Amino acid sequence: MSIFQLVSLGLSVYSSARSGKAQKSAAEANAQQMERDMELGKIEAAQNALAMSQDYAQSVSSNEAFFAFSGRDVSDRSVRAFMQRQEEIYSTDISRLASDTEMRAKSAAAMVGAERKRGRNALTAGYLGAGQRFSQGIYDYNVTARAGNRPTLFGKNK
Repeated sequence: MSIFQLVSLGLSVYSSARSGKAQKSAAEANAQQMERDMELGKIEAAQNALAMSQDYAQSVSSNEAFFAFSGRDVSDRSVRAFMQRQEEIYSTDISRLASDTEMRAKSAAAMVGAERKRGRNALTAGYLGAGQRFSQGIYDYNVTARAGNRPTLFGKNK
């Protein structure tokens, strides 16, 4: 095998394996960013829930003050019904926010897993490609050696 063929084969095998490693590394970086984004989404949802809670508490206080100012007793049936309905709306909104946050987190976790799998697959493909290139290089050398009536890597030219 000539030095040129040997160097060419070595570079081809190395670049294929290196490409797989680089793709795996990039996929891992993407997965880590997705995880950070997922955590930020959870924090944002918690902040939204807190803001909704504070808004609800402020609304209750404002409504009670308004009813008291207008001379309505807070224990009045219509006032209680109004307040109860406001609490139901608040509870529904909080439940929806929690459900939406959970669904987004599950979706993001699935995407993280898929990204990591893509990286592992790229690494495997890089190694398989390196093996294929090595085998192809040996085969090509033997074909060239036979054509030039030189000894092959596996013995005499037949």
